Amino acid sequence: MTILVTAHEMRAIEQDAVQDGATWEGLMDLAGEVVAQHAIKWLGADTQQRALVLAGPGNNGGDALVVARHLFDHGWEVRCLTWSRRVDPGDHLLAHLVDRHLQTEPLSHESYRSQLASALNWCTVVIDGLLGTGLKRDIDGPLADIIKQMATASRPMVAIDIPTGVDSDTGQIRGAALRANFTVAAGLMKYGHVLEPGRSLSGHIEVGDIKVSQATSREIAQGTLLTDDAVREMLPVRKEDANKGSFGKAMVVAGSVNYIGAAALATEGAMRSGAGLVTLACAGDLLPILAVKLTECTFLLLPSDLGAIAQHAAEKVLASSKGYSSLLVGCGIGKEKETASFMRALISKPETSAASPVRPIGFAARVADAGPKDDAPSAAPPMVIDGDGLNLLSEWSEWSLHLPERTVLTPHPGEMARLTGKTVEEVQADRVAIAREHAAKWKQVVVLKGASTVIAEPGGKIYVSPFANPALATAGTGDVLAGTIAGFVAQGLEPVEAACVGVYLHGKAGELLREEYGEAGGLAGDLARLMPRAQKQVREGGNG
Repeated sequence: MTILVTAHEMRAIEQDAVQDGATWEGLMDLAGEVVAQHAIKWLGADTQQRALVLAGPGNNGGDALVVARHLFDHGWEVRCLTWSRRVDPGDHLLAHLVDRHLQTEPLSHESYRSQLASALNWCTVVIDGLLGTGLKRDIDGPLADIIKQMATASRPMVAIDIPTGVDSDTGQIRGAALRANFTVAAGLMKYGHVLEPGRSLSGHIEVGDIKVSQATSREIAQGTLLTDDAVREMLPVRKEDANKGSFGKAMVVAGSVNYIGAAALATEGAMRSGAGLVTLACAGDLLPILAVKLTECTFLLLPSDLGAIAQHAAEKVLASSKGYSSLLVGCGIGKEKETASFMRALISKPETSAASPVRPIGFAARVADAGPKDDAPSAAPPMVIDGDGLNLLSEWSEWSLHLPERTVLTPHPGEMARLTGKTVEEVQADRVAIAREHAAKWKQVVVLKGASTVIAEPGGKIYVSPFANPALATAGTGDVLAGTIAGFVAQGLEPVEAACVGVYLHGKAGELLREEYGEAGGLAGDLARLMPRAQKQVREGGNG
């Protein structure tokens, strides 16, 4: 398990280490030493480097001074420039450098440009220890100017803990930020290492062991970066003597006249996950097209009007879903008035739900009359709500009060903005906090899709996908994901486990898609067909 922490959580973990006998100075010495070791290994222990070490005012700057000492002791030439760091005669970190006659020079506000230009021209590598985690405000003024000057230097850069200017909790750029080629995370990885744009700015990341307690870290930290090992433990067991009944039944309510493909893709996602039986519940008008595209699922025909699911269909879905282990609703169902009424009727509590007083006519009437009549509508199985299902909920002020327990919501940033009343920019500015806050508020699992998808459960735990892939930025890939999650719920996984497994395998399949087609041109249908190969890789722990 790869732990992810906020700056506050990391501070608490370090504080626990101090209470257990460590010292802040000792933690700093250890952090600087492991950063130096990783930098030496990355650059080549047998090479002769000229290292420019930039040390800022806080603990990150202190780590940088320790790095400078160890690089010097390794035999490299070292020059250290400090920024806004108070000169203290009793500073043992500086004393170690003075003892070694190692050149340390403060960057002055009057001549920092020329000082930095000279040092950059001299060095072969830069060690960034200007600012670390816990950045409180945007960078501006001379420091922003220094960062811009650094960007033009074309020197390999090693960041201590996280590149200067990257918010360690959100991955966002705080005014200006450095781009590292290599980052050594002190102790534990931060959210800013895996969320864009911090992910891209961090380059290759290694974790430096500073001897904090793993038990305490797991107790305090709320975040996990999904890995093959973690997901393998969640995958359902598939016994040799199994039959289709062993792996559950998933129902998919999807599609409309304008979004027929969404129904097919969501259904295929559920089937490709390994669910034993998948039923597509769709507008009866769409059957001739979908029956040709999907030959391995069963169908439930719903009352409809010109391809839009009618309100009356909710009763049929609820009655027919008995015996099913999961219910996916929303992919491409559209936002017609009748479909909005269907959505409300489907999730409303029984005492507030009522069948439509208006009887459908024509083919829709025949489809409706073919449905169960004797069984009263019952509670739906665990639900996954995606796409237009979420958009319809956002138009209903009390929607969250009616959701069945153990529901998974799978919004992209635009849908999350509509559900929360925020802007897309606000959602993207702090994806973890937004997902965590609303998972708790709605008491449901939230899957906030995008680069490094964030999964939040109501209790505050966060899971982050390691995948960010432009090959997935094409219509229909979200439908495949929703179907995959519903398929794993059907196989008996808890909703948060199904979300984690579905998101991870979806990302893994996306990497296979990129390998086969490149970053553009692969289609959602191709992605669905790669899902079993992705699951095979994870189960077998290899790349086959």
